[in-house]
Amino acid sequence: MAQQREGFTADPDGIRELMTSPMAARASLNAAHTVQRVAEAIAPRNSGTYARSFRSSNQRTPTLTARGGMEVRAGAIVENTAPHAAAVEARSNVLTRAAKGVRY
Repeated sequence: MAQQREGFTADPDGIRELMTSPMAARASLNAAHTVQRVAEAIAPRNSGTYARSFRSSNQRTPTLTARGGMEVRAGAIVENTAPHAAAVEARSNVLTRAAKGVRY
């Protein structure tokens, strides 16, 4: 007699519902806020403008699915709105280091 095992079968509709849900949006934004706090803490402070210019927000994100299609899913971004943000980021990689250093 074959032994039966308990297992998991993915439900594509359920996964789609989860990844577009308000709960996933909140979780994404919470993770973005965590990255933002780390970035603010490690940002250079020449004038303080760069460190004060981080913003987190929800953003619906086009995502390539396992089936090769595209779906818009819940997501979030962290950005810096300082006029010199690109130059500071190129020199110091603040957002990259913040994102890599955070445990979600």
